[in-house]
Amino acid sequence: MRIRSFTAAGCVAAMIAVFSLPAYGGDATVQPSSSSTPSPHTVSPAQMARIDDIDALQALINSQPDRFGGISTNGDNSVSICDTGSAPDAAIAVVVAKLQQDGANITTHSCAHNLQSLNSAFAEIGSSSIFSDNGVELQSWVIDPANDDISVGVSAIPTGFSDKVAAQFGGMVSLHYQDPIVATYGRYGDEPPFKGGDQLLGTNPAGPGRCTSGFTAHTASGAAYMITAGHCFDLGSIVTNGNLEYGGVDHRSFNGGNVDAELIGGKSYTGHVFTQSLTSPVLYPVKGWATWCQNCYLYTDGAVTGEAFDQVQDAQSGCIHITSPAYGTYYTCGIREAVSVKGPPYYPACAGGDSGGPVYAYNNDGTLEAIGIVTGVSGAFNDTCWYTEIYPILVHWSLTLTAG
Repeated sequence: MRIRSFTAAGCVAAMIAVFSLPAYGGDATVQPSSSSTPSPHTVSPAQMARIDDIDALQALINSQPDRFGGISTNGDNSVSICDTGSAPDAAIAVVVAKLQQDGANITTHSCAHNLQSLNSAFAEIGSSSIFSDNGVELQSWVIDPANDDISVGVSAIPTGFSDKVAAQFGGMVSLHYQDPIVATYGRYGDEPPFKGGDQLLGTNPAGPGRCTSGFTAHTASGAAYMITAGHCFDLGSIVTNGNLEYGGVDHRSFNGGNVDAELIGGKSYTGHVFTQSLTSPVLYPVKGWATWCQNCYLYTDGAVTGEAFDQVQDAQSGCIHITSPAYGTYYTCGIREAVSVKGPPYYPACAGGDSGGPVYAYNNDGTLEAIGIVTGVSGAFNDTCWYTEIYPILVHWSLTLTAG
């Protein structure tokens, strides 16, 4: 768990759609009723310790891109290091020992590609014409340390295309079919201080837009903002929740590989989030933020879908091309993929109107760990939700997450 402020630049993403939503009103409840709501999947202190250890290990691996090819995880208790070398590393040995002490199984496998070469190919993929020249749409790309390559999702794999990709990128790219990813725009009647999970209404080039509020954060000087997706509303526009003015879009970032996020300011916001169903008045306080692990579970939450239970698919964040009715097709980074655990067709991970909504895990002390905000959706049953990690958003504007 982390509560920090930052001074750097980062990445984000977005969503839109028109839905007729039920009205919501009433007082919020800060603790769930065990008699009327199921217990959520919670993260224990031991699991949180391992997740923090994994984050520390990832930072050390990234600091030696000429040697290592990254790490992959299977949940929080199984970690594999991709290593192109063999010499002992004292700093990494300390973190590995801490992970083992905290109950994780650590393995190291030899790999051919280090992060330096993978990152170079990763950057080239985003601007390469090999896809459009062959009638292929590039949908997503992410470094996959478990397979020692870059996993690239495309609209089709024509005969001979794999050979062309191999000729350009060597063995660093693996292709798979990826459904198009579209942006998602949706409680209804919240009052100040405003919370995460609220319906947001505003304008963009496509006309009226609908999204969801994510998390509250603040600057070093104390200015408070509500975070939502950058593809939601125009910079300078006024946002409402259908009943009250929610604030104005003071800062915005998206497209060109940047984070897909924007900051709404000018009103009062709190570090609490609406959870569970669309009409649930239950609020949970935010405790801190975390970078989540591959095959770990989390919740996506939006003003259209409500809360959905999902599993993270990739080892680290990547980039996607996303299509928005308001802004066309653009690309954004800092993205992770999460798939509905319950599966189609009755349990979508997210939908149009959920963009900007909070992505989180439940701590076992009755608090939430902020992980990201909803960005896009894909799949015939909307069973795959793409989210922007919270870390690069905080970095981009030098923000500190507001705890509840």
